Amino acid sequence: MRSFLAGLFEIALASALLCPPAVSAAGSRNEEPPKARSPDGESPRADPSSAPSWNDEGFVLPESVAKAIESAAPAAPVVKPARPRKVLAYGRVPTHPESAAACFKALEILARKTGAFEVVLSGDPEALAPESLAAFDAVVMNNTHEGRPLLPRNFGDLSAERQKAAVGRETILKKSLLDFVSGGKGIVGIHGATAGVGWKEYLEMMGGDYADHFVDSVWVRVEEPGNPLCAGIGAGSLQVRDEFYIFGEPYSRKRVRVLLSLDLERTKDPGKRPDRDYPVSWIRRHGKGRVFYGSLGHTYDAYVSPQVLRHYLAGIQFATGDLEAEAEPRGAGAPGAPTKPEAPGAAEPKPASEGEPRNPEADPGRRRAP
Repeated sequence: MRSFLAGLFEIALASALLCPPAVSAAGSRNEEPPKARSPDGESPRADPSSAPSWNDEGFVLPESVAKAIESAAPAAPVVKPARPRKVLAYGRVPTHPESAAACFKALEILARKTGAFEVVLSGDPEALAPESLAAFDAVVMNNTHEGRPLLPRNFGDLSAERQKAAVGRETILKKSLLDFVSGGKGIVGIHGATAGVGWKEYLEMMGGDYADHFVDSVWVRVEEPGNPLCAGIGAGSLQVRDEFYIFGEPYSRKRVRVLLSLDLERTKDPGKRPDRDYPVSWIRRHGKGRVFYGSLGHTYDAYVSPQVLRHYLAGIQFATGDLEAEAEPRGAGAPGAPTKPEAPGAAEPKPASEGEPRNPEADPGRRRAP
């Protein structure tokens, strides 16, 4: 009897730690800490003792940005959900403070205004455990620009014994996320979700790896205006200022269906790929699951753009299974694809994560975005 009761206690404790409290289908868990302004007049910071796992350093998003996101966000879903949907947004604000904080806020607002999904925010790797993920329809990887994003944030401060245990747990969590998607669920990657990650299988699932970047105000074209994920943007191009990624292997138009790319008729070729292929967003299938990736989102500009928010909402609804869309790759010769052939012998950009240290003692999993 004693061992039976002890087992029940362990199950209850794990559930309390791993499963966030339920909220309405159109809402989100409220983890917003109280604001506090430092004596020297710097940007407000939250009380660290009350900061949530995804914002443990208490970064506070400017109120003006939050209001702009609220105004830009659509008021209705792209399609009515077939049933109540639940989305886990995973990330840690310190890795990309402005980007991750704005993205988390945008996800909260999209959930509340559209009713397309309920969102739970977390920076705790245990949220990706099998028993936790079972409650979700999709995961959003919010600017998870870390070499080892599924290690604890304080990995470097742990004892050798606890580091060893964390690495063992990381293996379980990695398999959990990969199985979650391949088994029929969905995953969304925003901006830094493909940058600096030393995890080959994850990057293959996402469809590409960061190799380089540039920052500018450029024109982005809709390659497939008839695709449901592009309906909120319309035909033609939109102008966006952001940090634009250049992708290396495993990115290929034979593996992903590109939706948005740089409009080289209105934007100067940055000269970073000989084949002039600069995708901005794409979708693909992974096993039985669905993948949407959007590289916009380093600056606040993306999150206050009605067109970008509608595109990202559509991507989330694709991932949850509510928005049907053709995801088969169209190949390099498809309409909208770059027309200049790759020069003979030209090399693909090398992914920046190649050669990154894989030893967790040498690399606790935090490499900051450029």
